[in-house]
Amino acid sequence: MKIPVRRILLKLRHGYRTEKTAESVLTAGCQERREVRYVSVKKTLFIAILAVTAFFAFSIVIENKFYRTSKCNVIMYHLIDDDAPTEGEYLYVRPSEFDFQLSCIGKMGVETVFAEEINEPSAKRRVAITLDDGYKDNYTEMFPILKKYGMKATIFIISDYIGKDGYMNEEEIKEMSESGLVSFQSHTCSHTDMIECDEEELFHEFYDSKSEIERITGKRVTCLAYPRGVYGKREIEAAKACGYKMAFTTEKPNAFLSYESFRVPRNLAWRGMKASQFLRIFGSCFS
Repeated sequence: MKIPVRRILLKLRHGYRTEKTAESVLTAGCQERREVRYVSVKKTLFIAILAVTAFFAFSIVIENKFYRTSKCNVIMYHLIDDDAPTEGEYLYVRPSEFDFQLSCIGKMGVETVFAEEINEPSAKRRVAITLDDGYKDNYTEMFPILKKYGMKATIFIISDYIGKDGYMNEEEIKEMSESGLVSFQSHTCSHTDMIECDEEELFHEFYDSKSEIERITGKRVTCLAYPRGVYGKREIEAAKACGYKMAFTTEKPNAFLSYESFRVPRNLAWRGMKASQFLRIFGSCFS
């Protein structure tokens, strides 16, 4: 009997290939399952990291209460007086100019708010009028115009200068505060350069000025204006530790940016400011 060697070899070869193919499929399947598990673990880890990052980012936003100029603009004044020396003349806004600017605010239907109110939700267009230092003319010139229009203003006052020549006294501060039209906030004790202060001096400048103003007005002081607009991370942390909720700079705002609540920028109003220039700073309010 002739043995079909050729046919047997073909069957053997076919079976071997089938076995090898099956083994390859099983190996590939195991590898695929391992890869699926690996991808699943990576995906879960990524989602967890994303969730933790989002939580901390949200916490920072809640703590710092980011400020946007599109919600409320802030204007910075210093003196309201017709008489001005040659040096620093631009800081002396004429009473007639201040009167005109408030009339513009009223005609545009913009609501005036205190500095401490700028982050409060509102559907209205708003502006915070601020004045630095606490000069006497804030009482003799600015206050009557403010009452004329029934508008609010915030004065960042230097507590050690209260009652000194050229500055408001306690009686005037109390009268303005009790009118409900003026809020008094801190501009430190002595208006010294904060960068030059050591830790103890910095605490004194921030905390003692806050306490003195609260004693005079009987109202909480929660806002600070950095002297000359100079500040850094250390000053921000010190302000927070002393109980402030917000701090203002002298930096010009950008309507497209958000600002951390201890870096709130302000628009400067100056002597001889044209109507078009004054109205331009309200552009972000009307967006």
